[in-house]
Formats: sequence, structure tokens, C-alpha cells
Amino acid sequence: MLNENIKIDLHIHSIASKYKESVGVVDQSTVENLPVLFKKLETEGINLISFTDHNTFDSKLYIEAEGLIRLGSYPSVKGIIAGIEFDVLLDTEKPCHIHRLF
Repeated sequence: MLNENIKIDLHIHSIASKYKESVGVVDQSTVENLPVLFKKLETEGINLISFTDHNTFDSKLYIEAEGLIRLGSYPSVKGIIAGIEFDVLLDTEKPCHIHRLF
């Protein structure tokens, strides 16, 4: 059995998080620009990803990314996990973020 390390990035924001990010940070992070992202993921050898936008799930983005993975055009990227980054207020009334992967 081959023992292999995997590289993951489970904290990728898209334009859906624009309202929470600094100006210009995610402006180009659209469905149309997924090939740009996937080329970079391939360069970095990332195998597993998740879009964890703030308080929202962009199903179109997820479906398109899953389709690119299935096509095998970017062989390094093997899978995607659905996710959301929730803004929450804990008992201490201190805001924080909790990532939920489905």
C-alpha cells in the first residue's frame, strides 16, 4: 500500500464573500475564473479543496468546480468538500468564525 501525503486548502473564499473582504481581494473569484484558481491549485499540488464563504454556499460555484475535477483537466485536484464559514457569537460575546464542512 502506497502511503501518500495530501495537500488541502479548506479555506477558499469566492466573490460570495465580497461583503466581508477588503476591496479587491475576491473580485475575480468567480465561476468564470475557476480555471485560474485550478491552475494555481495544480501548481501548488493541492489535492482537496473547499469553498468556505462567509455565511453562504454558492451551489453554482461548487457544481462547476466539481465538474472540473471530474473532467480531470487538473489531475492534482482530486476532490471538493462543501463548506461554509459561519460568523458566530459565543457565550463570551466575542465574534468568531466557525468552518463547517459537509
